[in-house]
Amino acid sequence: MKRVVSIILLTGLFCLMCGISVQAADETLTGSGMPILITEVAAMPGISEDFGQLVEIYNNTKSELDLYDYEFDVTTSRDANLTVQMGASKFKGGFYATMSKGEIILKSGELAVLWLVIDPAQAKYTESDVRTLMGNIPEGTQIIRVDTTDNTVAYGDAPYIDRGAACYLMANLRGCYADGGNNAELAGAYVRIYGQSGQGKSQLYGDIGSQTQVRWQADLTATTSKVDSNVACAFGTLDSTQTDIITNVYIPEVETTPSEETTNAPETTSTPETTVPENTDAPETTQSPESSPETGDSALVLLVIIAGVLMTAAVLRRCVCR
Repeated sequence: MKRVVSIILLTGLFCLMCGISVQAADETLTGSGMPILITEVAAMPGISEDFGQLVEIYNNTKSELDLYDYEFDVTTSRDANLTVQMGASKFKGGFYATMSKGEIILKSGELAVLWLVIDPAQAKYTESDVRTLMGNIPEGTQIIRVDTTDNTVAYGDAPYIDRGAACYLMANLRGCYADGGNNAELAGAYVRIYGQSGQGKSQLYGDIGSQTQVRWQADLTATTSKVDSNVACAFGTLDSTQTDIITNVYIPEVETTPSEETTNAPETTSTPETTVPENTDAPETTQSPESSPETGDSALVLLVIIAGVLMTAAVLRRCVCR
């Protein structure tokens, strides 16, 4: 009898653990459990002028995300062992997007662009310059300037994308580098970048789950023999191959000021005209991602529970037969 009770308790614990795991995955919009996805990278986006590098990131959580809680690490390894990826022989460098908590917040489903300054000569450029040179970054998209030449925000020998070889960029929780990769719970998703090709072009990425390592995001631009079929840069928006995977995207509102009416003729009355300002604050209907769990995830939890019940029934039947 004790044996039967023990088996029942173990089965129930198994079901509970599976349910918790699925619930944790539910906290992300794509269900993959990765809070930040890297969706686009250009090692050399500038054609006429070299202002640095661009990395597009996506808040894959169902709540606001503080970038202070994260770091971005560059390695030459995709080893399943985090200590190897972050080890001295493979680790190249990393950086923080901000040094102040609460300074840079991403809405659920929001895309943002990290602008990496990798050379002192690029310090002269402004955000306005980057928008002008790129030409197609949406006005509401946050561009976050990261000076990798500043050792207060960057660390390691090469805290940027290698333009002469392949590397991997990781979106880890803050403290992963300081811990030497010993805490796997701090590890996030990562992408493979072929930095030696595609001036003025980008590499695109999907979610995790299709590569040989669990945290490795899918390459959506064809890659063979260390040559990537890069595509035109489109930072701040998703490609059609990505929208099949990432369906919830927050579109920031762009603040606009009503333009003053200009007339050539002077007013003939002393009574000033009164105008009612237009209401431009109406919320967009497509901005907020769904907050309810996805149907597929709920079904998965139900299947796990049913499987647990069937396992328990089978064990009880065998014990009774004995």
